[in-house]
Parts: sequence; structure tokens; C-alpha cells
Amino acid sequence: MLLLFSGLHAGFEKGDKEINFGFGLSHLSSDDSDSTSIAGNILYGYFQSENLELIGGINASHVDFDHGDSTAYGLTAGARWHFATSESFVPFVGARIGYQRVESGSFEEDDFIYRGEGGFRQQINENLTIDYIVSYERSSELETNNFAFSIGFGIFL
Repeated sequence: MLLLFSGLHAGFEKGDKEINFGFGLSHLSSDDSDSTSIAGNILYGYFQSENLELIGGINASHVDFDHGDSTAYGLTAGARWHFATSESFVPFVGARIGYQRVESGSFEEDDFIYRGEGGFRQQINENLTIDYIVSYERSSELETNNFAFSIGFGIFL
């Protein structure tokens, strides 16, 4: 299926705008506990140039642990750099910073997060991309580290 769309050229232009829907799912198992998490975000992107996209949006996640669960939601802003290519796949790197609220039972914490990411965008047609993303996210107060793989769908307006 990935090669089916290989004839398209994935070029972005200054002024392009997109709405991006991303999601990820993970399961962690260890001797001490198991956890399952689901995460999602909605981003708005604006291309300042053919390569530089400014992004901002909302994110949410939910984690089920052996002995409870937690929910986080927040806002992020940042940028992605898209490397020029004449193919339907465009590699990119990006960074975001943001705020999140974490709730677990009676525990509540406001936290600052920062995120680095990289991946590929696959151009499906002129208005749709599929994004394959690997990311690292760190929270400052809770001192959590999150490595994730996620998939996103970009709809160009």
C-alpha cells in the first residue's frame, strides 16, 4: 500500500495550512506492573516557508495501570522542519513545548512538557498526508520520559 502512492510529489508551499489528527497506543509490561496507554492530539499547522511549519494544538492521554489510571491533557506549540524531496515521502524533525494537567485519583499536577520528534509524511493526494512519527517527551515536574510511535493524518485546507 505504501508504494501505491509513490508517484505523487509531496511539496509544501508558504501559506499552506493543515489540521492534523494524531494517535498512539502502547502497552508496557514489567515484573512489577502492566500499563496500557492511548494518546491523541489535534494540531493546526501553518507553513512559514516550503520547509518550516509552525504547529500548535491540544493533546490528551489516558494510562491504565495495575492499581489505577491517570489522565493528562494540555496545549503544545512548536515547529517542524520538512526536508525537500521529490518523492511522496518527506522526512521531518520537530520540537514542541507545552503545558499539561495530570490527574490520577485525588492527585492533580500542572506540568511543563517538551518534546522532540522525527518521522516521514506520506502524500496520499493534494489534501491528505499520513504521518509516521517517533517522539520523545519529557515532563519537568513529574520527571516522566515517554518514547512513542504514533500515526497522524494531515488534512490540508
